[in-house]
Amino acid sequence: MIKFRTLLVLLVFTFASAGCRYFNTDAFSGSTLIWESGANNYYNRESPHPLEFGEDILVTGEVEKDVRVNLEKLPWRSVAVKESRMEGDSLVFEGAFRYDGYALSDILSIVKVDKWKKEEFYPPVDLYVEVWNDKGEFAVFSWGELFYSADPYNVIIAKNVTRVIPGKTKELWKLPKSAKIVSGGDRYSVRNISDPVKIVIKSLRGNFKVDREPEIFTSTALEVNDGTQPVLTFPNLPAHLPVVEKRTLFYGQSMGYKGEKIYRGVSIEQLIGESLPLNKTSLRGGIVCIEATDGYRASFSLSELMNRADFKEPLVMYGGDEKGRDGFSLFCPGDMFADRAIKSINKITLTKSKQELTGNLIIFHAGSLSMPFKAIADSFMIMNPGVKILAEASGSLDAARKITELKRDCDIMASADYVVIDNLLIPEYAEENIKFATNEMALVYTEKSKYSNEIDSLNWLSYLSRKDVAIGRSDPDSDPCGYRTLLTLELTKLQSGKNREVIEQIETIIAKDRRFIRPKEVDLLALLDAGAVDYIFLYKSVAVQHNLKYLELPKRVNLGDPNYNSTYSQATVSVRGAKPGTKIEIKGEAMVYGVTIMKKAPNRAAAEAFIEFLLDQNGGRKILREMGQNP
Repeated sequence: MIKFRTLLVLLVFTFASAGCRYFNTDAFSGSTLIWESGANNYYNRESPHPLEFGEDILVTGEVEKDVRVNLEKLPWRSVAVKESRMEGDSLVFEGAFRYDGYALSDILSIVKVDKWKKEEFYPPVDLYVEVWNDKGEFAVFSWGELFYSADPYNVIIAKNVTRVIPGKTKELWKLPKSAKIVSGGDRYSVRNISDPVKIVIKSLRGNFKVDREPEIFTSTALEVNDGTQPVLTFPNLPAHLPVVEKRTLFYGQSMGYKGEKIYRGVSIEQLIGESLPLNKTSLRGGIVCIEATDGYRASFSLSELMNRADFKEPLVMYGGDEKGRDGFSLFCPGDMFADRAIKSINKITLTKSKQELTGNLIIFHAGSLSMPFKAIADSFMIMNPGVKILAEASGSLDAARKITELKRDCDIMASADYVVIDNLLIPEYAEENIKFATNEMALVYTEKSKYSNEIDSLNWLSYLSRKDVAIGRSDPDSDPCGYRTLLTLELTKLQSGKNREVIEQIETIIAKDRRFIRPKEVDLLALLDAGAVDYIFLYKSVAVQHNLKYLELPKRVNLGDPNYNSTYSQATVSVRGAKPGTKIEIKGEAMVYGVTIMKKAPNRAAAEAFIEFLLDQNGGRKILREMGQNP
């Protein structure tokens, strides 16, 4: 009877409990929590909330070409984070979330990188990316934390968010409203900027000296630089810092498995953390270069060194049996690949966070720079959405006089002849004259031009001097193309050995069709297009940019080859000077464009950044080359 009652009680309890909730122990408090069967995934206690975002994002910078990556075609990734923000030295917790979206590593895998100075240093280990939003905010991520990390999908553009709701307190953290970058590895969520619009790929810049086979491959001192000056130098590791030991299966992305290794060193955060600025701005935008004695270097975001949630910051080591590790070296426990386990490190440099650029940038430039400068300006404004470029084309002499005579505000002046800057702007209005591009004179025409099927580099003078042929040229007092036209004709005269027929033809060409002289060379294009003139003297680059036919003139007269400067200098022409009534003598030489920043530039920060981009091999210089104008 007792056995029957016991069995009955057990059966009743079993059936009753089948419809009841189970009890589970909270590991933190020890209290009992009600737990729903099937709710094993603590990240799914509510439905996901969509975040507003477009279908694509722009990737630019050191790439073969700018790409708008369609995010909808990429795999879906998830990141769980405990978000917090910095307020001075304090931390403010903002909630725990699961974000779903698109990994930066997936986005960037689609793009073909065209690295700056790749011929000198080809590994991508020194690349990093800036992720920008439309407010001018940006966050920096090293190439290594995206592609060498053991968790390559830990940085995403989030399009869904789900709160990780505590089972007992049921706290509902405030939800974001729009898409944002989420960095799952950060302790402080300083890089989680909202509404990203573009990703800019860059590489470390500096005076690196690459020597792949150095005689001595040992670093006996380690310098720490804050971006302006050395702040620390270590002859060895400080004795008071704790030594950490890490075991690893050493694996390179090129050479594969190299065995199990044991590394002992000190945390880089403990070693240099107090010597570098650690705040919201620096942790969001700081990039660190760790450099070796042979010129090898790798990029690290300041956050992955000083702001890790997993506390797997790199180890700085000193002394070992392996070549290159008998002095200072580096090991990165958080990396899957060993490419940033750098031997013989001798310098750690923080690149200062880029200043947010805003405001108008006023540029006066030569007419022949209209198309390339528009393309350069468009790229620059994409990278710096807070800047609006106000570009104004004219003849270079007129551009200079806007500054000297009209006293107009200007940040940058770019001349088709660097001599204009030397003669009219330096030293009163500018200090530096940067030579940045070349060109050459050409005779430009269309299929409708008279005798276009007959003219060539030997008979062009005879055709241009005909009465039924109309010629256009620019004003030598306003535009370098105008006085270069006269220099080209003068050189042709000199090269003829004072041939009377040639002299008469050139004099006829100069004297005729004065009604078709225009203030700047690009104004001539409308005359040519309308058929008002048959031929115009113009820069070759402008003809290339507008897909026009052109006749290449002999090198001895086209002002395009520095090897002929001694010949070019035999020709001279006089033009109006900086002040009314004065004259400047221009001597022939190979064409070199100049650019300068005004002493009183209203927006100097943006001007300096624009010049840096203009001179960048993968920025302005690349655009100039593509438009037929060699840097």
